[in-house]
Amino acid sequence: MTEDEQHPAGRRSSSSRRSDQQRERSWYKQPSILVAALALAVSIGSAVITVLNNISQTQNQEYQQLFTLVQDLNQIPSQRVTLQSTYAGNPTQLRILGGQLLTAEIVDVQEAAQIIDALNGQVASEEACQVGSSLVDAGFYSPSVRYLSIAVSRATGFPETAASTYREWAEALYDLDEP
Repeated sequence: MTEDEQHPAGRRSSSSRRSDQQRERSWYKQPSILVAALALAVSIGSAVITVLNNISQTQNQEYQQLFTLVQDLNQIPSQRVTLQSTYAGNPTQLRILGGQLLTAEIVDVQEAAQIIDALNGQVASEEACQVGSSLVDAGFYSPSVRYLSIAVSRATGFPETAASTYREWAEALYDLDEP
């Protein structure tokens, strides 16, 4: 046995030498710690990018769904005219089909309104105007003002489009009997 092994003080001095060597070697000089830190940074960055992509995809899907609903809502007035001309001689059938069309309009406009709310009103003026107009057509005057207000605030482009939006908004306010 060596002298260091026999004396407890010798053991302490060799362990203190090891700890002194470890202290001298800082954490940023140790490759294993650097690799682990870089891997953690890449992992966190990847998670953030994935979350942002998912949010973007969800918004794009909502915009696409809103676009489809607005197209459907645009076709409802012409469908009403077709129903009235086709079933002019059959008021019972006209009332039944008209009720079904109104129900479809209400479901579509409520879904479109929910999407606009989910997108915090960040939609085109034309889309908000169509939703507001459809709400007026369905007899929902109070909520229509909100979506027509969004349309008015975002109205840009052709003066005719802005004027039409203002007209719809004014009619909704008039029908609501509010100043």
